[in-house]
Amino acid sequence: MIPKWFHARRQTLTPQRNLFCKVTFKSHYDKDGVKLVFDRVDLEPPRISGDYSTCEDKIVVYDGPSQSDRMLATLCGNRVVTIESTGNKLLLVFSSDGDNSDRHLGYTVTFSRIDSKHYVNVFR
Repeated sequence: MIPKWFHARRQTLTPQRNLFCKVTFKSHYDKDGVKLVFDRVDLEPPRISGDYSTCEDKIVVYDGPSQSDRMLATLCGNRVVTIESTGNKLLLVFSSDGDNSDRHLGYTVTFSRIDSKHYVNVFR
């Protein structure tokens, strides 16, 4: 499958404040997985270095379609990662606070299907 991309960025002329967005990524086939590759992340860094629970602007990825599913990652600052689901859905939640004084650019993520024939579930 050809990877698709999803791009979110803050506008420098009209910054987005107090934003809350959810995007569900789903593979076409139930037995396939979903892979997200964060190519670029330029968000406000955590208030406490290395403690991603202190992020004001953040991306949170869940292993399923709901925020009650297992959290796989919290991203902010310049942290880039690759995330793979254990099922056929991932939920990405992006939230930002009211401050955009330092004008961060946002993030770019590429998503693709993980073929179940080649998929090894490392979380079992």
